Amino acid sequence: MKKEKRDYHHQLPEFVVIGRISRPHGVRGECRVTPLTNDPNRFKLLDEVFLTLDDETRLAFHISKCRVTPKAVLLGFKEIMNRQEADRWRNAYLEIPREQVIKLPEGSYYHFELIGMQVVDLSGKPVGIVEDVMEYPANNVYVVRRQQQEFLIPAIPDVIKNIDTETGTITIDPIPGLLDE
Repeated sequence: MKKEKRDYHHQLPEFVVIGRISRPHGVRGECRVTPLTNDPNRFKLLDEVFLTLDDETRLAFHISKCRVTPKAVLLGFKEIMNRQEADRWRNAYLEIPREQVIKLPEGSYYHFELIGMQVVDLSGKPVGIVEDVMEYPANNVYVVRRQQQEFLIPAIPDVIKNIDTETGTITIDPIPGLLDE
């Protein structure tokens, strides 16, 4: 039987945040960036990013320098020449088009791919919608909401049985007490 694709209620974002400018660095317009990605070296592969301010202004900037340090990424942009210009972009988010995200290994997912997916149990009964993904050392936890109820679903093989990005469905085998109301 052929799986039917369906548009689940959450649309994947057009742009993905990979960092945030914390402050200027030096006097030549470099910016200190807090990476919001698991691999800060990812910035070395980029020629262009989009800077977005809280007011939703999104502009393309071309990377001229990139240095990865243990605490931050230092970026220079062709469009930013001095400290004052760099300071204008303080707290701006660095985004890339979704198509440019690094492909993950089979069975791994970006948070933005999971948020909005419907969670069902093995019988197909709806559990709720993924609202957030919390990262913990042992495993991630999916925050799932159904009306006024919130469930914390551990992202472990004993519970998560299938993630189908085509249909936007996560199938779980809840352990006793997990879905108690």
